[in-house]
Amino acid sequence: MMLDDDVMDSIRDLPVFERSKSVEDTASAPTSPTSPSPTSKLKLKDRRLLNHTASAPTSPTSPSPTSKQKSKDRFLFKTPKRWFLARHFGQEGDDLGQFREANGIAPCHTGDIVITNLNLYTNSSEIYYFTNDGLYITTLLHNNDELVHPWDVAFTTQGQLVVTDQSKNVKMYDVNSNTMFSFSTLSPDEDPSTEVTTSGVAVTPMDDIIVGDSSRKVVTIHSKAGAWEPRKITVPINPVYVASNNRRSILISDWTERKVIAMNFHGETLYNIDDFKVEGHVSAPMGLACDIDCNVYIAVIKYNETTGKVIAGTGHIHQYDNKGTFIRCIAKGLYVPRGVALSNQGSLYVANETSILIYKMRSVRPLRRRCTVSIMSTQAV
Repeated sequence: MMLDDDVMDSIRDLPVFERSKSVEDTASAPTSPTSPSPTSKLKLKDRRLLNHTASAPTSPTSPSPTSKQKSKDRFLFKTPKRWFLARHFGQEGDDLGQFREANGIAPCHTGDIVITNLNLYTNSSEIYYFTNDGLYITTLLHNNDELVHPWDVAFTTQGQLVVTDQSKNVKMYDVNSNTMFSFSTLSPDEDPSTEVTTSGVAVTPMDDIIVGDSSRKVVTIHSKAGAWEPRKITVPINPVYVASNNRRSILISDWTERKVIAMNFHGETLYNIDDFKVEGHVSAPMGLACDIDCNVYIAVIKYNETTGKVIAGTGHIHQYDNKGTFIRCIAKGLYVPRGVALSNQGSLYVANETSILIYKMRSVRPLRRRCTVSIMSTQAV
């Protein structure tokens, strides 16, 4: 229906009233930054300060409780690690590069491995050089008027080889296997005719050389600063194998006494390990080594108590903490494990009489379990 002109004119002449703004209109209405209201002008400074505080980035040094909790959760749920056999090489025999009784073992920082091989059949012993992949390099024979049945080996931080044999002197070789010098384990005031049988050898992170003497039941400490003159410590057991850690502790192993003793450089006993058991049978420790956390790795053999002979194929590698508490068994079923050593990368080397075993650590991801979700029916009955 159309309105006539008189009615339209009367509508135009009606007074105009401003409609009151509702809350929704106020919220949806755009705010003009160029013409603020008088109230907003008075509080403009406070608003700017508030906006600046709200937009300020969070400091990385003060994480929120949520991120702290996440970091804590990551620490608590670390991926577990496990030892595994990464490589093995070697075979029994009398030819070059073959083993009769692989005993002392030492990995070099260059990647090469040095092993002493005792051969009772031919009354000879030698030192083998192998690559980390098990390739034979060369041999240092015992009958070269320098080595007399070499027993154990170790490397200094500079790559110099330290060798103990059935003589009174400890031999030193450079990185090219050239003879450097030798030094005696006897002090200047001792009788030169004193019987000495050097056995285990180890090198500390400070390049102190620790040598065991089975004849005198002593351990001698030789430092370069002291011109290699020995500092003698009397020990209660035969130091057949020797190890050291970064806390300047000395560990000695005697398989005849079935005991491992840890002591400091003053000869004070720190702890003993003498409860060696393999599947319920009496067992004995052989070679040993320490990692950067001062954990101890010991080769353990089982033997017949009546005959005193070693039972081949029953060897274990056990891990203990820095107080001598048993942690776990790393490997079992080894032929006859003897020498044990650790590389700078944390690999574990074992002289297993007729072969060489190399163990490494790897992360073990936990198995994911499938979750079966049952959905309840919401249909009305």
